[in-house]
Formats: sequence, structure tokens, C-alpha cells
Amino acid sequence: MADTIYWARLESLTDIIAALPTSKETLMLLERVPMVWLEKDACVNGLRLEPFNPAVNFNLWERGRIFNPIFELRWEQVDGFFQAIYCGQEVSLPGFQLAEELRLPTLSSKTRSYFLWGTRVKEDDLGLIGLPTNTQVFVELQVPRLLRYPVSPQAKRVKLQVREYRDVTGTLVYYRFQKLEEVHESL
Repeated sequence: MADTIYWARLESLTDIIAALPTSKETLMLLERVPMVWLEKDACVNGLRLEPFNPAVNFNLWERGRIFNPIFELRWEQVDGFFQAIYCGQEVSLPGFQLAEELRLPTLSSKTRSYFLWGTRVKEDDLGLIGLPTNTQVFVELQVPRLLRYPVSPQAKRVKLQVREYRDVTGTLVYYRFQKLEEVHESL
């Protein structure tokens, strides 16, 4: 079944998220935009990528995505409203309109995987960055945040599976997240 894109400008995300076709594979990526560069709380808690939890107050997150292999809902808060885009199997979401300018069935699509930032911190090194043992965290010097991915302790790296839509010239027109993949061997 071909994906469809809908968009909306919303005051709240609560009812829309409750209407999504979630499953045990569904993940959420939530981001708070730091008010001060390298603010400690923003570095530690400002980015969450974890299994979907419907109890989260999504209205408190300036940016986010909820995704699985069937759909993705992404949003960004702008001027007190949430600009939201749904891409995936056809579904009825109150307040959403079909994005007429993006006809995904007319585009070629392909699934690709990309490495995410960071490598797992070795358990012996967790104390050096002030974390207790058994903490699953990834670090990347170029990203001023601790990265947490919902993967097994055996995963050394993580890949993100993305569905890409390209026009006849090969230009990327749209993409959506689908799922995470674990990489167990060192590169």
C-alpha cells in the first residue's frame, strides 16, 4: 500500500497521537530546544529516543516524531502551534488535510539505513562522565548531548531505517523514519 502525506496546524497533539496506529514497534523521538547553549539538563534530558509511551505529555516537546514501519508523525512547535505532518498508510486524523503537492505514489521509494551518531560508552568509562554502571549511553564528540537508543546491551552502533521518496531526476523529495537496527560488530 502506498504512503500518503497529510498535514495540520494543531493547538494540541493529544487527540491525534491517541488516534495513531501504534504497535510494539513504535518509537518516539522527542526534543527540547535548549534555551542556553550546552545547558546541562538539555544535554542530558533534552533528547529522547525510546519506545512509544502514550502517557508522555507530547505537548511539552518542541519537536518530535512517532514512527514505526507503517507511519511517521512529525511535528515542530511554531508560534504556539504544532506544525504536524503524517506520512504512512491512509488514516483518518481530525484536522489533517491531504498534502496535494506531495503525491508519494508518483515517486520512486526505497528503504535505506544510516548510522546514527555515537558509539556505546564502555562500562568501565561510565564513571568518567559521571554516570552509574549499567547505563546504556552513546557519545559523539560532535554532538553536545548524551545519546540513548532503545537497543540491546550488545549493540555497538545503531542504524536508522528510513523510507526515501525520489522524483524522476533522483532528487530526494521526502523521507520518513521507520525503525532502528542494531549493529553488533565493531567497525
